[in-house]
Amino acid sequence: MSSGALADLKVLDLTHYIAGPYCTKLLAGFGAEVLKIERPGTGDPLRSVGPFTKGCSDIEMSIPFLWLNTGKKSVALDLKSAPGLEYVKKLIAWADVLVENFAPGVMMRLGLDYETIQAINPRLIMTSVSNFGQVGPYRDCRAEEITLYAMSGQMNATGDPDREPLAPGLAINQYTAGLHAYIGTLAALHHREKTGEGQHVDISLHESGVDNIEIGLINFLHQGIRSRRSKHIMVPWRNYPCKDGMATVICAPFRHWVQGARLFEAPELLQEKYHHVRGRHVERERVEELIQPWISSKTREDIFHAGQQQGLAFGYRASLAEALALPQHLARDFFVKTDDGRGGSYNYPGAPFKLSATPWHQERAPLLGEHTAAVLSRTLKLDRAEPDQLGAAGVGEGFKQAAAEDASRVTPRGALTGIRVLDLTHSWAGPHGTRILADLGAEVIKIEYLPRLCLLRAGIVKDQMYNKRPMWFQVNRGKRSVTLDMNNPEELETFLDLVRISDVVVENARGGVLERRGLDYHSLVKVKSDIIFLSMAAFGKTGPYASYAGYGATMEALSGAESLTGYYGSTETKRVREIDVTNGIFGAAAVLTALHHREKTGKGQWIDLSQLETVSHGLIGEHLLAFAMNGIVPPVRGNRHERFAPCGCYPSLGEDRWVTLVIRNDREWLELCELIDRPALSNDPRLQTVTGRMAHHDEIDRAIAEWTSAREAGEVQDLLQSQGIAAGAVMNVEDLSRDPHLVARGFLVTTSDGGEELYPGNPIRLSRDHSPPAWRGPDLGRDNEYVLCSLLGRSQAEVPHICEDDLGTALDP
Repeated sequence: MSSGALADLKVLDLTHYIAGPYCTKLLAGFGAEVLKIERPGTGDPLRSVGPFTKGCSDIEMSIPFLWLNTGKKSVALDLKSAPGLEYVKKLIAWADVLVENFAPGVMMRLGLDYETIQAINPRLIMTSVSNFGQVGPYRDCRAEEITLYAMSGQMNATGDPDREPLAPGLAINQYTAGLHAYIGTLAALHHREKTGEGQHVDISLHESGVDNIEIGLINFLHQGIRSRRSKHIMVPWRNYPCKDGMATVICAPFRHWVQGARLFEAPELLQEKYHHVRGRHVERERVEELIQPWISSKTREDIFHAGQQQGLAFGYRASLAEALALPQHLARDFFVKTDDGRGGSYNYPGAPFKLSATPWHQERAPLLGEHTAAVLSRTLKLDRAEPDQLGAAGVGEGFKQAAAEDASRVTPRGALTGIRVLDLTHSWAGPHGTRILADLGAEVIKIEYLPRLCLLRAGIVKDQMYNKRPMWFQVNRGKRSVTLDMNNPEELETFLDLVRISDVVVENARGGVLERRGLDYHSLVKVKSDIIFLSMAAFGKTGPYASYAGYGATMEALSGAESLTGYYGSTETKRVREIDVTNGIFGAAAVLTALHHREKTGKGQWIDLSQLETVSHGLIGEHLLAFAMNGIVPPVRGNRHERFAPCGCYPSLGEDRWVTLVIRNDREWLELCELIDRPALSNDPRLQTVTGRMAHHDEIDRAIAEWTSAREAGEVQDLLQSQGIAAGAVMNVEDLSRDPHLVARGFLVTTSDGGEELYPGNPIRLSRDHSPPAWRGPDLGRDNEYVLCSLLGRSQAEVPHICEDDLGTALDP
């Protein structure tokens, strides 16, 4: 039996392609027994998607399948046959969790809707992952990754301002939704542990995508600011050409800029007008003119290490080959040699985060139907020779009795009610992770340091601007704020007292920072023996880069992820910008994994999460594996697709208005030609196959653009979707604020304390509790009295008062 954190769990996996399988891959990697139900003969359709190992187009050789299905067991069953369906119902009675990502309605047609499943096993957690969720006007819309990226608002911010929006070279919506499904599943299991109740988790890839642009959306909802494709507001904060490629030059942490600017050997940069980030923003062109000569004279490695030695989060754009060979990855044993069961052994990305007591288990993906006989014989105690004798009589009676016994229990508000989290994080990734925990009901206490407030609070203290910023309200909603100075012995003791009554500590400092203060896991476990301690350092807490700083731009470049996104035919790559949110989601996933283990054993542990590794695992794992296996570097495709044509982003009526479409088969091609009134295209012998359409993509794009440019994007979307074609308008934040699907699903919410402003909702929907945020991000020190007096029993005289003269910001030089 596995010793992983989730070793007690039994999972029935009815997923295919990417999002669902990524959720169940994580469950398997952390110890759950995952039975993957596949169609006999063909299996998961992903088995037929390349690239293939050894160049062999065989269903057992698909690299994406090998990546997404590690550690699972394959059971071949036909869900459309009566015997197959009965087998599945027996497995439902056995399982703790069922994960499926069929189109909404399919499970009902199979006779496996949630109500039926609940009757079989009332304690079961059923997690459904779909493009637009189980209900709402877009429920049955067709979508590919570009469709979801467009309709979620992310695409509007990716690419150049004077060109069409750009799709990513990585499946961001798929992987973030898979992570949300994993978190939702574990949160529902935590709820079951307290109440005995199963429930249904509804994950929409569309909402997962919207959550990735939470800051852009909240800025519109509260201030009417419409963001679009543009340069980063900070300067410098992008890639610059250097001697051997592109260097990532980031001017933060901002307190290190004045010293770090000496690197550029440009005395003018040391003038006071450039000390603050606001001054550099005003003088953007001059700053970039001054730094470029030094950058041009150095190699990427030289620039990376020189900047980091000054405390600045420099990096460089790495290729997949360079990412595989990063000394940090090698020192931390991130890549794990894995036998693929097909005659090969390759370096797979290993654990997305490292649990000190319950490590990740890396096992190969299964052959189709490899475990059918063994699983059914062992789990159901059946005679292999007589499977047709199976019946559903008596299924789940034990579970029904257990559920009846638990019926009198009170259902708490929020799956994580009763869990207390101390939040030492700053910027975006860490706070996003703890925001998810707060959304799910945990009491999250944010520890704030007055001389250097979090970046999200604002760069100005005058007139309490630190209490007025929408991005702070969003990312720290539902949390409490207490102000403590760990340099003060008395306030340090206050923090330690809080540790004694808490369950989780989350921090994202560079390696060595908390260790020097005696606030690392090895120190705090002596204070609270079962504490769960999550470290979210940019590069992890060990290895040669452990003390290095990093932001999303640093991680995206060094991981190799940035090398995959760019306009078709261009060698210049582009950022996708969602890296911080992805890393934050991984942080919440790590906490819930360790919490599950503690529920079963009473033991806490340390989690060492490297944001470089989570990007590598959670966004480009399949690409790193393909390179390790075949030396394959995927071409930069822009808005085109590797298997379908045409696929692209086309102009529509209005300024900067665009619409995407994907033609996935010959029938859809003929439908499109009829809709745009181009019979010559449908009759053109060159365009009768996808190969031919790919060869003449430019010509087809011109014809489509001529048609779309005379129509509104929403009109094109609705017209094409009515014909079963995956089409989606490129939404901006204003579109999202009134999107009929998001409105119908109640995604935009007000806080439960009576606030009137709207907030993006929680993309993790639990059927037994989907409460709105308790309150907006708290005012500075709002909960000092509650924490010191109510929680710790201190006197009113010990409650600190805040003086603006004592305040500083993260933007201060």
